[in-house]
Order: sequence, then C-alpha cells, then structure tokens
Amino acid sequence: MKKLTEWLSSRVRATDPLPPINLQNAIGVILVRMARSDLDYQRVEIEQIDRILASAYHLEASESAQLRTECEQLEAYVDDIDQFTAIVRDWLTYSERLTICDATWAVLLADSVVRLSEKQMMEETEKALGIAHSDSYVIRHKDTSE
Repeated sequence: MKKLTEWLSSRVRATDPLPPINLQNAIGVILVRMARSDLDYQRVEIEQIDRILASAYHLEASESAQLRTECEQLEAYVDDIDQFTAIVRDWLTYSERLTICDATWAVLLADSVVRLSEKQMMEETEKALGIAHSDSYVIRHKDTSE
C-alpha cells in the first residue's frame, strides 16, 4: 500500500494532495472507472455511484458526493485499477465482492447502453476480484433482465 501511495503521490503536483487509499476509495475508484470506461461519464452514472456509496456507507448525499469526488481524483491518476481491485479482493469476502460486482453492473447499466468496451472492462474487473465465471454470469443476467 505504501508503494502505491508513493507512486500516486509522485504523479501529483505538491499542491494537489491525493485522497487516502483505503477500502472505500478502492471500491469507489472501481465504480468510477467503470462509468468512465466508455469515455462518456454521464450524470446518471454519477448519481448511481453516489447512491451506491451513500447506501453502502450510510452517508448523506453531500458526503457520498465528496467520497465520489475523491475517487474520481484517484481514478484520474492511475493507469489501471489492479492495485484497487487487489485491495478489495484482499479485504472483502467472496460474497462481499459479488455485491461489489453487482453494484458495478448497476453503474454500467445506469445509462441504459452497454458497450463492448464496458463489457470487457467488467470482465477484467470480475477476474481481478476473483469472481468465478459462473457467478459473473448470474450477476450479468440478473442485472440485464431487470
């Protein structure tokens, strides 16, 4: 974790401190990266992320928006999210990681359009989180059939 913090900090000007790297931010970075994966970060996706963070962490709307903003800052400074998925994989149970995948699908589906790039990013994220293909299949079909 120290190495990741040092690397991220080296990519930021001294006047722009990065938010802390913790489990909440790791999950938020995953959600933000998914929403931005189609290069069309829409208000509906932002609102979905805010709802997920508010529900997961019992936050007021302004607090979840602040948390999302921190996650957006972190996400902007990383080339890939492997370190963040590793934090989630290491700290959460399999069942909890399934919940994260379900939330990530909710963000992906928020704009009602699922592009190939988004599907590929989701597959990579699920794999990085250690989610079995059979469980991924169930989540995808549950979320896309609602």
